Amino acid sequence: MINSVEMADFVVATAGRVLGQGRSAFVTRPSMVGEDFAYFAQEVPGAMYLLGVGDSDTCRYPLHHSKFSFNESILWLGVRLLAQLAVDYLQSHGVGAAAPKTPKGQ
Repeated sequence: MINSVEMADFVVATAGRVLGQGRSAFVTRPSMVGEDFAYFAQEVPGAMYLLGVGDSDTCRYPLHHSKFSFNESILWLGVRLLAQLAVDYLQSHGVGAAAPKTPKGQ
């Protein structure tokens, strides 16, 4: 998975506003992830981001370990970030909030 630099910058900037400055960062270390999203990102600019949901105070296990402690109380942050990314992207590309017009004959 290779992120578009433009989209990665966009995600980090939006994450800074949603999560607070200093609460997001680029992962510069290569990672051997298998993700179908990579095929889409070959065709259109894209960026994959990770939402940390581990509870570092109570769990010392990696993500796919059976004893991993999933902190569900922060999932709303991921939803908020994804929604804000969509709104910001659409606004920055000239797409307003108006509903699309229905084609004639529909």
